[in-house]
Amino acid sequence: SFPHLSETQREAFFNVLTTLTTHNNALPQGAPTSARLLNIVMAKTDSELLRWLHAEDSPVINPIYTRYIDDAAFSFSRFASFDQFAQQGKVVVNKITALVQNYDS
Repeated sequence: SFPHLSETQREAFFNVLTTLTTHNNALPQGAPTSARLLNIVMAKTDSELLRWLHAEDSPVINPIYTRYIDDAAFSFSRFASFDQFAQQGKVVVNKITALVQNYDS
């Protein structure tokens, strides 16, 4: 994230951000900053997921992806059958799982 910053600048930015948004080395639950911080953390995953969903060889038809904080919603159009819908859902869940497991800030 933040490709316009050098590695040193990114490290300094995240150190300041961490200092400003944590208490006793923990992120307070429900803090007003929580949604914005998650958006920073999820920016790369959101971008990769959208790129994958809209790729020419995407397994889904006309995908729409939205996320609000930690709630993600997906919709697709024109499935031939419920079985096809279920299969596409599994593909999307597997892709999200892989992105999150391989996340590298």
